Amino acid sequence: MNSHNDAGIRLKLGGGFLKEAEEDFQLGRWRSCVDNAQLAAENSAKAVIALYEPPEKSHEPGEQLLRVSRQYPIAVNIRKKLEKLAGLAGLLGWEVHVLSDYGDASTGRLPWEIYGKKEASMALKTARSVFVLAGELIGS
Repeated sequence: MNSHNDAGIRLKLGGGFLKEAEEDFQLGRWRSCVDNAQLAAENSAKAVIALYEPPEKSHEPGEQLLRVSRQYPIAVNIRKKLEKLAGLAGLLGWEVHVLSDYGDASTGRLPWEIYGKKEASMALKTARSVFVLAGELIGS
């Protein structure tokens, strides 16, 4: 599979999870919204990584995006977008993945107790931004 095909598939995954996150938000399923927003952001960011190299098996694509932005000859305007994408994806990284699926063992809080409407709204907004920016980068 070539890198552009892999990028397209990853972006479609991101879009699918984003759609589910939006549906979850409309239904008031805050934890599920955050969980799907995290997966949307992760897969959208990995779509951009796939243009350059295979995405790592990690829930922190921002770190790999920053490395890609430094390792490859990339125009300054694209490099800035990669750095912005890395920052946004980092907002929905490993910690969000773990908390939205397993809760917080140190405090005994379940995922449904951690995430409410405010957190779901912020996660959804971030996931949308990651998806849109990833689409712009893949298209350029």
